[in-house]
Parts: sequence; C-alpha cells; structure tokens
Amino acid sequence: MSTFTEEDVRSVLRVAHPRHRVTFLLAAYAGLRAGEIRGLRWRDVDLAAGHLVVRESICHGEVATPKSGHERVVPLIPELRTALQKVRPRERDKFVALNAYGRKWTDWGLLQAFKRAYERAGLKGWRFHDLRHFFVTALFRKGVAAPTVQALAGHAH
Repeated sequence: MSTFTEEDVRSVLRVAHPRHRVTFLLAAYAGLRAGEIRGLRWRDVDLAAGHLVVRESICHGEVATPKSGHERVVPLIPELRTALQKVRPRERDKFVALNAYGRKWTDWGLLQAFKRAYERAGLKGWRFHDLRHFFVTALFRKGVAAPTVQALAGHAH
C-alpha cells in the first residue's frame, strides 16, 4: 500500500482552491474522514486550546455519530490552526469546511474538488481518503505509539 508523501500533500494544497485548503488540511493533518469534515462545526473547534472534537458525521445528507461511534479529540498542528483562524466566522453553529461557494460540502462535491486538485498537482489515482492514510502513516513515522494513533484516527481496532 502506498500513501501520499509530504510533497504530494503540499502540491495538492498549493493548487487547491483557497476555500478548499482547510478541508484538505483537516483530512491530511487531523485525520478526519470526509463525513466528519462535512459535520465539523465551529463549536467543535477550540483554537485557544489547539484542538478539535469530532462529534458527528454527515454522509448522504444524514447526520450521525462518527464511524467509531464516539467523540474524539484531535490536536491541531500549527498550520491547520492558522488556516482555521483565517476563516473563522462568528457563528459557532456554522460548518467549518465549505465549498468554493461558501456552502456545506456534498459527498460528491468534496470528492470532485479533491480530484481536480490532485490532477492539477500532477498526481494520479488517489482518493480523498488517502489524505487520512497520510495522517496515520505520518504519525507512525514520527514514532507515535499505536494506541495513540488509534485514538486520534478514531479506529476501533
């Protein structure tokens, strides 16, 4: 199995629509699933404490708990924290990740935006979920213990 390299992720971020960068950063540097990104609201983000709480997921328009069945806290790396500070609205119930039109993502729209970005970056054959694989792999490469990676990724096993 292969995964994105740091340079691959940087290439995608460089060519991504400015409004899409936060979405891609949440997948690559916080390990959120697409549905978790669609469900993330500003009330779930604590910029002062430097973390976010994954509370819900939105798939096919349906709101549910995350795939793991429970909430999890994920620390924010400085780059993600800075990106979130730049786009933070005043309303806490607003969605964090928005499409280019300032609306919440649809399942298909998110995947297509990512496809366009990675193709502009000269990459082929990747899926949005591969950004999450990058997150998990990067943690292991940094020597993070398996139980911690499991908790941060929201994996049951």
